[in-house]
Amino acid sequence: MSSMEITMNIQFSSFRPSVRKELHFNVVSFVSRPSMVCFCSKSRSGKKRASFHAASVILQVDRARLQDLQKLHRTQARLLPQAVIEELYQRIKANQWKEALKVFELLRMQEWYEPKHEQYVSVLTMLAKNRQPEHAEDILRTMLEEKLPPSVEAYTALLSAFVEFGDLDRAVSIFNDMKTQGDCPPDVYTYSKLIDGFCRAKELSKALELVEEMERNDVPANTVTYNAILKAVGETEPLEVMEDIFEHMMKSSTCPPDNWSFNILLKALGTRGSIEKMEEWYLRMSEVDVAPNIVTMNTLIHCYGLQQHFHKMERVLNHMDRMYFSCNEFTYNSMIRAYGNAQRISDMERMYFVMKQSGVKPTAYTLTLIITALTKARMWHRIEKVRNEWTNSDLRPDVYLYNALLNAYAQSENLHMVQETFEELLQNVEPDDVTESILARAYEGHGHKRLSVSKKDNANDL
Repeated sequence: MSSMEITMNIQFSSFRPSVRKELHFNVVSFVSRPSMVCFCSKSRSGKKRASFHAASVILQVDRARLQDLQKLHRTQARLLPQAVIEELYQRIKANQWKEALKVFELLRMQEWYEPKHEQYVSVLTMLAKNRQPEHAEDILRTMLEEKLPPSVEAYTALLSAFVEFGDLDRAVSIFNDMKTQGDCPPDVYTYSKLIDGFCRAKELSKALELVEEMERNDVPANTVTYNAILKAVGETEPLEVMEDIFEHMMKSSTCPPDNWSFNILLKALGTRGSIEKMEEWYLRMSEVDVAPNIVTMNTLIHCYGLQQHFHKMERVLNHMDRMYFSCNEFTYNSMIRAYGNAQRISDMERMYFVMKQSGVKPTAYTLTLIITALTKARMWHRIEKVRNEWTNSDLRPDVYLYNALLNAYAQSENLHMVQETFEELLQNVEPDDVTESILARAYEGHGHKRLSVSKKDNANDL
């Protein structure tokens, strides 16, 4: 008797004799066939090979041109289901909409393919996030052609695509179709998305009409609905109106305020200078068991910085440290901007040093803030130090950073560096109207030929 037989007999010893005898016979038969022992490992290795093959085919799909896809699909219609579906969802999660559409087409060409509603909704939602309404319409049309029933989720995703794209007329048309068809009437998410679109378009009256319609149709508004309204009201209406809406949310069971609600309110109050009100509402977060998050802390720092309440700004920073909040790029940029605008250069540079020491990488916006402040203070030598740091890093400058640097050299009347920086700008980014105005001001009165912001015009001059 082999060691495997002995082990299995011990494991089966708790069974009654008749059952134990039968099990022992089966185990001996199983052990006597070595090919069966490795069946599971062979199966696993086969699946690995199939997954690898599917991944290699999908890599070809990613690289293929649209006109070559049909030919590739016809030759690869028997791939492992799990591998293809996993590759699809990986691309959806990464918002790689072009690649995801190709893999979805490959999925539909498989012999084992069966249309699934959740897959279509996932693809539609991804297209909405990426502002691709035309592709979303194609996908919904394909879904209906494959005899899948229309759903609120699918139509809401299509509506969202047009809202994100900025085509509110088409979004409203889809919304009205949903109301008349009867099979998929708009739900709270549909209403909330269209309300958000109207709020972003500064059409608050239309958004409020939809809220009233929700009440008439017995569709309770949720927190997301009111957050969109809050943001729009905070930008255009008196703060008292915003506070009244918030008081309603505090008493509501269907739309209680969350982190985003409080952050919207605090920012609106702080940026308009109502610091005391902002602090009062911050303390009231505990009334509804809403804990502040990193966005809340950054909002307080930003608002204190705008009003030059530097001691309160530093207190929030210390509080974040005690509460184990990790400062991020926005935290440090707000501090740097506040100190730079007040010409507190040593404090600005201190925060820049702390930012780098904490492992948060400065961005092009960070350096734009610093160079702008140093230009105002006419500290030309420190600007060169900042530029050297950027040159020796992997930071990718944008047109705003180049404009800040051009402005610094123009104000210091260093025309040689103006031209050198402008040449570098043309190699990396597109100049804008601000670039042109800086160049005009730099060369005015010096008798030099003014540089054009057009790359073509400068091809022979530089």
